[in-house]
Amino acid sequence: MNWKLAIDSYGEIYHLNILHAKTAAKEALGNLQVIDTFNNNLRMVVANQKFKLMRLFMPNMGIWPYRQITETTYFFYPNVLMLVDTFGVDVVRIFPLEDSPTKSRTIHTWYIHPNVQQHFETHGMSYEDRLRAFRDAVAKEDYVMGEDVQLNADIGIQSEIFLGRNEGALQHFHNVRRSGIGRDLLPVEDV
Repeated sequence: MNWKLAIDSYGEIYHLNILHAKTAAKEALGNLQVIDTFNNNLRMVVANQKFKLMRLFMPNMGIWPYRQITETTYFFYPNVLMLVDTFGVDVVRIFPLEDSPTKSRTIHTWYIHPNVQQHFETHGMSYEDRLRAFRDAVAKEDYVMGEDVQLNADIGIQSEIFLGRNEGALQHFHNVRRSGIGRDLLPVEDV
């Protein structure tokens, strides 16, 4: 699929509860995110399931262990994503392939936080299990869906994609690219 479409799969979380019901939705909350932009770049913070417990048992937000209850994704223009969570940092680089605008290559590197070994041992997991789970969710869920969207675009079934008001990360991502090639920003419609 097109490299920009591959990056789109990281830019909103409303699909989590449906597309990733058996994988990522077990960890992240699919309806709670905050974004902020800095120039062409973006930071998106997503709460994980532990966030609910913090609200109940630790009303003082000033002492919340944010790194343990969130995942932060940084979008670095034009094609690098850095996902920071409890376990470490995933760096995802997505490149267009020269022979086709409908193909891309994803390179994923995982930098493990040195203190997570005990977590893996306690939960009967291995580093390889976590790495495989991440890559499988992306390849077998996000990218499969993205390939269907790409196919629909290729045959002209859908000429436009609507981005909702809660998809600010995607709006920013597309507007930065449009600006970079001299196109007008995405139109905003009052609903």
